[in-house]
Amino acid sequence: MKLLTKVLDAAYRRIAPEELLAEILEPDLHSLESETERIQNRFKASFIAMAELTLAGYSHDEQENIYAYFEQQEKSHTEGKVRTLFPFQLLLELANSILVGNEDSPTCQFSETLHWRDAYLLLGQDIFTTAWLASRHPTARKPISFSWPSTIPVKYPALDRITKGITENHLHLYAGASTFSLSWSCLMNHPETIMNFEKSMEGLLQIISSRETRGAFWPFSRRMLYAAKIRELLFLALQIQDTFAQQSCDTKALAVRETALPGRHTDILEELRAFHRSFASEEYTAVELEKSIEAVRSRYGLSFEQPRFAPPACLDYAFTEALAEEVHNPSRLLASERYLLYQCFQRCFTGEFHPLEQWLFYVYLVLKTQFRGELVQVNRQTGFHNFKAYDQRKKTIWKKYPGYLNEDIYQAINAAQYEQGIAALEGRICPENTDYETVAQVHKIDQTKLFFDEESFAKRWTVNKWYPSYGMSNLVKDEAYSFIFHFPKEKDQPASSDKQLMRCRHKKYRQQLRSDSIHLARALSNYAYLRERIVGIDACSNEIGCRPEVFAQTFRFLRNFPMAFYNAFSYGYDRAPLSATYHVGEDFLDIADGLRAMDETVWFLNLSRGDRFGHALALGVNPRLHYKKKHSQIILPKQDLLDNLVWLCSRSVELGVDIPSNLRCELLGRAEQLYWEIYGKVSAGNAFSLEQYYHSMLLRGDAPELYRAGHYEDILLSDPYDSFAENENASLQKELAFFRKRAEITKLYFLYHYSREAKIAGSELETMEISPEYIQLMRDMQLAMQRYLSGIGISIECNPSSNVLIGTFSSYQNHPVLNFYNIGLNVPHQDVQMHVSINTDDPGVFDTSLKFEYALLARAIGELRDEQGKPIHNEREIEDYIYNLVQMGQEQSFTTRART
Repeated sequence: MKLLTKVLDAAYRRIAPEELLAEILEPDLHSLESETERIQNRFKASFIAMAELTLAGYSHDEQENIYAYFEQQEKSHTEGKVRTLFPFQLLLELANSILVGNEDSPTCQFSETLHWRDAYLLLGQDIFTTAWLASRHPTARKPISFSWPSTIPVKYPALDRITKGITENHLHLYAGASTFSLSWSCLMNHPETIMNFEKSMEGLLQIISSRETRGAFWPFSRRMLYAAKIRELLFLALQIQDTFAQQSCDTKALAVRETALPGRHTDILEELRAFHRSFASEEYTAVELEKSIEAVRSRYGLSFEQPRFAPPACLDYAFTEALAEEVHNPSRLLASERYLLYQCFQRCFTGEFHPLEQWLFYVYLVLKTQFRGELVQVNRQTGFHNFKAYDQRKKTIWKKYPGYLNEDIYQAINAAQYEQGIAALEGRICPENTDYETVAQVHKIDQTKLFFDEESFAKRWTVNKWYPSYGMSNLVKDEAYSFIFHFPKEKDQPASSDKQLMRCRHKKYRQQLRSDSIHLARALSNYAYLRERIVGIDACSNEIGCRPEVFAQTFRFLRNFPMAFYNAFSYGYDRAPLSATYHVGEDFLDIADGLRAMDETVWFLNLSRGDRFGHALALGVNPRLHYKKKHSQIILPKQDLLDNLVWLCSRSVELGVDIPSNLRCELLGRAEQLYWEIYGKVSAGNAFSLEQYYHSMLLRGDAPELYRAGHYEDILLSDPYDSFAENENASLQKELAFFRKRAEITKLYFLYHYSREAKIAGSELETMEISPEYIQLMRDMQLAMQRYLSGIGISIECNPSSNVLIGTFSSYQNHPVLNFYNIGLNVPHQDVQMHVSINTDDPGVFDTSLKFEYALLARAIGELRDEQGKPIHNEREIEDYIYNLVQMGQEQSFTTRART
């Protein structure tokens, strides 16, 4: 199965489509080979050339043998039947081994869940499901509905029963839909957007070259324009055939279409060749193609009703009258491309498509699949920076077209509730620049959701007349979804480029957070509706280079400030304080770095029982496997390494973790050296101790302005935000008050923030060799931190697929959730069990769904084996474990808590 997946990867993600198009569009008239033979030979040559990217470990001769073997399999499967293209037979071979189902929709066998994930993550689900259905229904024009969920269900009745009432506690709303499918529909229907997207792309996110490939690769803009033209021609060919079939009473004519419609494939090729010859520039061609496709959309495509009295919008010309019955399904827009693929596969499997048409269809699939790799994270690069590049593209293509944004909301909320049975959902969005814009954004989402819920004209009219205002009603007060406002983390500018004197770390971003927080507080104060819709706050995005201290004042202000202060005579503060969650320990330079960030989040942001951490991988990742992947060496800035070492040596004592004396001496000696390299020159020769340095680190939850004079000094209150400049953490209150009075401690805090020389020295990079003793220390600190966090009631939001793709572990079996919580499993139980939940994070970017995340985890546990190769867990243990995870997810839900 794994080898077949790699072969499919080579055939659909690595092949250079330009080379095949060259054979089709610029035939060699002097060649003795037929056109189809030349294309077949070019495909083989290109496949072998690119095989090294997916079939590493096999020699060149072995790679040729692999190709020959699967080609041999294809011939044996099609013997006596219509000859199917080699790439299409590969799809069927995998699909037939995984998919089951009836007339309603395809389903994945539970035993093949992990194999299915590996295959479809690379190519998408639709290419397999539509080919599989077409092979089962070779002549039926539309035997089923095509609006099945974006992630097909897993055939496991017990899991369906266990996951009733699941909650989604970590979902970035605008990535909650099928990101690629929406983007592809927009690109194929509005080719002009191709140029805008090309300009916004900062390089490719997946490798597409090989040392043996010949010729130059086209830019993605040109590739997408050809894809749009091929799609248009294939669609029109299907319409011509359907029209002919409806007019013909001879069923045999339908089965032998080349006789009935002589030369039609030649017409398609001539149109595509004319398009190829007239290709002057991407910009000009995009404009001309836009006109052509607009005419097709006007003739064939159905329009969807839109909220807010907007005119109906046709989002895909391939959503024709044949799909009219699916217009009220939340996944309706997925149906058009699926139906198109289904029809094309049918004609390939029955021989109704000429071989040249089949090769054109294959090229279309390759173009589509390769572009998908730029929107769905498939490149296997770890770390948040790689994910962020994907995440930033999710709305880039269709942001100018409101219809696709509405469809995004329709899928993210309505489909989640109706298709997966999600009982409570928290969608994360960013606040806008003003209080009204913030309210309007939430209202727009709510209004769109309600509009698509209703089918009657009268009810939709009522929803459309609902406008945002100070005294607005809340039409969604009974809905089981709500919002969390999150603030994206940002890196500070390099100290070497900072010309300003007396500038604290993250000065500019702290000012922005101050402004955003005050706007949000005003919005919450002025709009009772918003107070009922917002259940919490969060900070997201890349945490490396942006410590929790940056958000300390913001979180304390928004969670504790009495909202009615801004509008005391209009609305009272009729809502419990906002809950808090925080992305932490997802991406880190060292495990100690991630653990320290969690400590600082609790200390500085004043998190307490019922609050949550997002991801927290540093708390549960296997240290041995983690450092093995880092080759037992890490590289990080001197400032971070100093802080980590000081935190380790001091916090280990507080948590009761014993560090071997030789290792402690080594860590302290390294910390002393780093301290003098960073602060020695700027501390005027003062010999501060590492204990004092640690105490200064505890003051970082205070606003830097309090120490601008070189010591602690109260600041004048200019607005309520200033009231929270000082950290009043209940568990540290006495210690912090004492530290603020110690000149040597406040001086160290001052140097950390305001010394340009110290910041430059601290930004220099340092290496650290990882010893077995250090690995054991990390495991001991993880367990101690788990005990501490569990004791104060902090819960963990686990996101399996997100964590597997971003983290340093590569399998679901190694997911930290099994370290956080393992009650009910047949393993030695830890002395501490954390409160965890399963979520999706960004299902559009990771191509998953909440129910499928549970299925992946259940199957991963089921595949764990002991030394004798026997399963470690039986089905009942797994089901009980998953049931407990579902229950904890319900308990964690801020939405459920706010409603009760």
